[in-house]
Amino acid sequence: MQTSALASGSSGNCFFIEANNISFLIDAGISCKQICRRLEDLNKKPENLKGIFITHEHSDHIKGVDVLARKFSIPIYLTNKCHDNCMHITSDHSLVNHIEKDKELDFHGIKILPFSKNHDANDPVSFSIVHKDKKISVITDIGIACDNVVKHLKESNIVYFETNHDIQMLENGRYPAYLKKRISGDFGHLSNYAAALCILEHATPKLHHLILSHLSENNNTEEIALKTINGLISTRKDLENLKINISGRHKPTELIHLT
Repeated sequence: MQTSALASGSSGNCFFIEANNISFLIDAGISCKQICRRLEDLNKKPENLKGIFITHEHSDHIKGVDVLARKFSIPIYLTNKCHDNCMHITSDHSLVNHIEKDKELDFHGIKILPFSKNHDANDPVSFSIVHKDKKISVITDIGIACDNVVKHLKESNIVYFETNHDIQMLENGRYPAYLKKRISGDFGHLSNYAAALCILEHATPKLHHLILSHLSENNNTEEIALKTINGLISTRKDLENLKINISGRHKPTELIHLT
């Protein structure tokens, strides 16, 4: 298995995963042009993509879906309720496939599970991907670390994990009160501290790579996110070999390989 975050942040999210020689995306929240360019940077071809799996209907997760899917005839996978809230996701309805939340599907020999999470969207999901004995989970846009989040964090070798905002930066920032309340609420976005606490309490030595994801452009920095995470989990000696990286807006992360 191999994976890269092509983009992650409040302006766009897109995650590349390949297993069993089958490649696909989780979300396509940047332009088709940028997705193609970033795949090229990884020596990957968009025409080889076998699917685009959608977590929810917010524009930073579906912005590039229509053009990319139609240009390369890529099937789109999302829940029925999510589709109800973004009927414009593509003009080619033959590409749309409905999946069931919390029901595992066999995707070309890969086990993919769309699991429930807390977020202010219509039927939002995160995804876990299993091939042989390896597991990758993409867990962003969560307000709290619910039981599903904890379960998949415990079981995964690679996790893209929401570290959206620094609490003080959000509280002291320029956002209006209603938006601050939404972001920090149970159906908003996880703070650096909440993410670090979840990892401290629930990660296992099975976790090899942690990629901090969905960082806010206005209420976080890479330095603060890393400092918060490292500061808490440094007490876990069994996690001392955990590799921590950050996904960004402007270029893909290096390909991470699981063998």
